[in-house]
Amino acid sequence: MGVGATEIKRMFPRTKDVDMKHTRDIMGMPVIVGLPSGADPALYERLFGYFHCVDETFSTYKPASEISRINRGEIAPHEWSADMQAIFALA
Repeated sequence: MGVGATEIKRMFPRTKDVDMKHTRDIMGMPVIVGLPSGADPALYERLFGYFHCVDETFSTYKPASEISRINRGEIAPHEWSADMQAIFALA
């Protein structure tokens, strides 16, 4: 998926010094991301790209998503992405 939770935490440490915010509709709702002062604005694209990837993979509302294909029996467990296997392992 590109950017994982650990990397996101490293890229975006908690701070009260947020001076740049962007909002985009993803997963059927507004997602607001704030970056700390001095952060590279290109990080927005990486982060929102990650959210889009999660949506495209795990959305049960999208017929072409991996989870929808799994639910229809179109792909076997050995064909699942590493991210999907990791999520199922946690379940």
